[in-house]
Amino acid sequence: MIKPACLLLGLLLIQGCATTRPYPFCYCDKTPSSDEFEAIRKDVSGILLKYSENGKLISFTPDNRWAFVTATRKRHKEIEKIWPRIACRCGYTDDAQLLNYSRCIEYIRKMLNTKQYDVMENKKTGYLYCGGK
Repeated sequence: MIKPACLLLGLLLIQGCATTRPYPFCYCDKTPSSDEFEAIRKDVSGILLKYSENGKLISFTPDNRWAFVTATRKRHKEIEKIWPRIACRCGYTDDAQLLNYSRCIEYIRKMLNTKQYDVMENKKTGYLYCGGK
């Protein structure tokens, strides 16, 4: 019979300990109003709490450019898969906006894959999406 302590240690080795990671937001069209920020926070918090460790609160930077999530390595991998579509706060009612949205998704995906969270230069998008401009 396997002891509970061994099971717990094995689970920690497989999933890893919970760590806090940043997840950037990108606003393609304009910086949202205070009311829009509040709606975004509420919506995103509801999604991310499903992935966070023990339902811990998700935190946001005061400028609403980053969300911080505490989760296991496995949960962070799951968040990385869905985050680009959550992070890109863009309109997409015409072809130009749809193009910006798809570029934004690729930009965020690249940011997460490289773990490079400062503004990255991208030949296709420049500094448009996450540069705070």
